[in-house]
Amino acid sequence: MKRNLTKAFVLLVCLHSSTKAVDISISNSIQQVQNSLSENPRQMKNLSASLVDRWLDIRLFTELTFESYIKDSLESYENVLTQQKFDRLVRQYQTRLSIAFRKKLIHDLDKLLTSKDFKHLSLTSIKTNGDLKSATVEIQSKLISKSIEFSMRFDGEKWIVVAVKTEKSVLSEYYRSLFQNVTKNVYSLPVLIAQLTQTDYINLEDFSMSTLGELPLDWGSWRKKDKGKPMPYQVEGISEHYLAARDSGYSVILGKFLHWNPREYPLLTWCWRSNHLPPGGNEFVNEANDSAVGLYVIFSQNWLRVPKQIKYVWSSTLPLGTIGRRNKMFRPWFFVKESGEKNVGHWQFEIVDLEHDHNLKLGGPPANRTIGLGILSDANSTDSYAEGFYGDFRAWKRPIGDVQTISDHCGLLRKEYD
Repeated sequence: MKRNLTKAFVLLVCLHSSTKAVDISISNSIQQVQNSLSENPRQMKNLSASLVDRWLDIRLFTELTFESYIKDSLESYENVLTQQKFDRLVRQYQTRLSIAFRKKLIHDLDKLLTSKDFKHLSLTSIKTNGDLKSATVEIQSKLISKSIEFSMRFDGEKWIVVAVKTEKSVLSEYYRSLFQNVTKNVYSLPVLIAQLTQTDYINLEDFSMSTLGELPLDWGSWRKKDKGKPMPYQVEGISEHYLAARDSGYSVILGKFLHWNPREYPLLTWCWRSNHLPPGGNEFVNEANDSAVGLYVIFSQNWLRVPKQIKYVWSSTLPLGTIGRRNKMFRPWFFVKESGEKNVGHWQFEIVDLEHDHNLKLGGPPANRTIGLGILSDANSTDSYAEGFYGDFRAWKRPIGDVQTISDHCGLLRKEYD
């Protein structure tokens, strides 16, 4: 089934044309693919990207395949963004999904066109009924011969494919079924992109899509009491973007809704740099509870709707490896990942095992869907100043070997900004 449906894609990319010559164009496009296949199959691989970009309406096919997934995955933002900003965010995410899906389609087309099993295709019929058209194509390989039906609609400018069918399935449904675990659990877009591109990690955030000097649309005040405060955060950088934090007393937690399965992707890595530590900062003490950089992982909520979360910090004074929490109700456990002045002014690579840390301090394994990430650089308790930078957050599958096989990915940030 997978092979048959993927083979149908080679015809789908050839079925846009002008109103006057659509039938000839379909026939010629199929003949062009067949001629290239017969003359030099290796050249077919070079055709994939150009065929997709020239003939396929990527946005439409993405919407047909993933339906309401983008809006569903961003539902948490509907109550915290204006309608205008929410619509902008949806469009931004739809564009990102279309880009990733395009790469997946090109990869599958490459695989098909260079397959030794794929031998011949031919147009067997074209029928027109008003503004609807259907084309039937015969696909032949060493083992099978199948008919594929393409249904097309004229949108006022060109003919577009609205359905691709075999005897048993539809192409968009096939791709939808491949990623149903993501869409049914409504995991965030970075999870789907990781599966589309077949990577071992999720690119949770690298700020590459964000406008310099601004906050990303999908990051904002996490606590109600922070609403309306000046934001001590903004995206900076040249070729490599990062989030800059400069706080002199506002103490704003910046959050992003991010839903992934920490049991499937239990390792979290990121890059951060501290330029100025709040003097005397001590995460145990209420009157000194300031950190130059701090990262919250919000796993879930307990029965009182209190977040189950862990905070990783760069402490001014506490020793590396310290684990603790303040003596106040519902305060998160913190883990000291960097300490003191030793590495100030330099990008540091961090890696944590979320499953291990959750088991250690939050009781048992984490839920299979996280809530998000939070960032806090603050200097309000010490009445001082904190400056730090954050970049390139990733969640990883657990490697077969040691976790140290996950390489330090902060090199470009160091090269450009240290």
